[in-house]
Amino acid sequence: MSGRAIPPASLQRSVSDLAIVAGEGLLPQLVARACVARGMRPLVVWLSEKPSPSFEGCTVVRPPSFWAALRLAKTRGIARVVMAGGYRRSTGKQEGRRAARHRLLAFVTERLIARHRDARALRRLAWLLRCCGIRVLAPQHFCPALCPDRRGKLGKLAPSRAACKDIAYGRLVLDRIASLDMGQGVVVAQGLVLALETLEGTDALLESVRRLKKQRSIQGGVLVKLPKTGQRRDLDLPAIGVRTLTHAARAGLHGVAFEAQGALLLPPDETIRQADRLNLFLYSVAP
Repeated sequence: MSGRAIPPASLQRSVSDLAIVAGEGLLPQLVARACVARGMRPLVVWLSEKPSPSFEGCTVVRPPSFWAALRLAKTRGIARVVMAGGYRRSTGKQEGRRAARHRLLAFVTERLIARHRDARALRRLAWLLRCCGIRVLAPQHFCPALCPDRRGKLGKLAPSRAACKDIAYGRLVLDRIASLDMGQGVVVAQGLVLALETLEGTDALLESVRRLKKQRSIQGGVLVKLPKTGQRRDLDLPAIGVRTLTHAARAGLHGVAFEAQGALLLPPDETIRQADRLNLFLYSVAP
């Protein structure tokens, strides 16, 4: 799949001011790989407690806290940040305890990050970065192919008429609960909501659906993943990958639907091939 090319002016800019704040999952590596392929050498700030994967061509640092990472960024002249990968909400509370020695930092962290739900916490974090003179960019700014704008079926299969009705109902459900700042996914089968995504993520959602369908003998179903209404698309777009489709197949679903330019496919070509291998449709709907 071909993506929109990055403007030459963006490539000519200094790359020493770019950092990737890397969470869990494949996305940070894909972003880093795209940057390196374009001659960039971003600083990778690894925040997970797990061992860091390989980031060839990049310098990887592992600061003990968000505030230590911020100090490091300012020291190195970082002016642009890409936030990529999964982050755990508990980080905000942990940072509040780590900053307890400094009352101002503890107050800012607790009030602006830890006490808010996912989407608002990310917006607050981006606001903090901007206040420090750091611009937050979307992962798709550097690898636009991850966020396809093509509508309709992406693989060999297309949703049936019944599946299209389930997709439409799933979109309605996610729109209605957007103000609650819950998850970005819902599973609908035969006009029934089987499960909503929570903090546990998409894999847990699909596993709960698998168990429910086994108990109730429910057939089919569709996973619908959409960005939340009003959500900043440079921070936390829904992600769909090979593992997502594998779990969807195990749950007996017929396919996965997402919004054009409203989801990240990790990576796109392999995700589409996996959908075809598992006889699932991968369907992009209009915003």
